[in-house]
Amino acid sequence: MKKLIVLVVLAIVALFISFSAAGEGEELQARSSIMVIMTTVITPATDTMWSIEEPKTDAEWQVFAQAADDVIRAGRAVRGGGSGPHDDDWARNADWQAWADTMIAAAESAKSAAEARDVDAYIEATDVMYPPCEECHVAYNPGLQ
Repeated sequence: MKKLIVLVVLAIVALFISFSAAGEGEELQARSSIMVIMTTVITPATDTMWSIEEPKTDAEWQVFAQAADDVIRAGRAVRGGGSGPHDDDWARNADWQAWADTMIAAAESAKSAAEARDVDAYIEATDVMYPPCEECHVAYNPGLQ
């Protein structure tokens, strides 16, 4: 059991390293399952994004810009599938592609808003992101509700 826990922790660490090592504009390849990317990158990043109030410092704004960037990169990765048993089938579906594209575009808008220090535009972008996330969860992970 301890070996399994160690392997899972190492896989998550490797995933984070692959995301942090990629440069600006680089495409990431899903080296893990979509579920792992969703739970370790997208969920924490969107939780951060949806929690924005009134950032005041450059460091506070950077947290929100980084969260948006994490969603952009992870969204591009899951858009292409992953190593899970159904990931490639899901990624071939038009609705999956549309939801991923909307999530990525909304995160790009949020990142631009963070860079411009525009909290209203940031919130507006996250509002655009929420419905496709929920629709995707209903279709592909109904137990998540």
